[in-house]
Amino acid sequence: MPKDAFTLSDVREPMVTIVCQPCGRRGRYDVQKLMAKRGDVKILYLLADLTNCPKVQSANIYDSCKARYEGLSIR
Repeated sequence: MPKDAFTLSDVREPMVTIVCQPCGRRGRYDVQKLMAKRGDVKILYLLADLTNCPKVQSANIYDSCKARYEGLSIR
């Protein structure tokens, strides 16, 4: 049965990288530390929490947050 969403435990690398081209934001996070702090959360929701961008909830698709995971490998 397929999963409905990937979680932190599905990430292969020890670190995840988040990049936002328009604002120049870039961050690297240790997967084990994130698991200890937040649990096995869905990575889609984690992206919004880590970026802490006011544009995440924007209804305008042209003015939404552009942050993405970079080079993310899933098991």
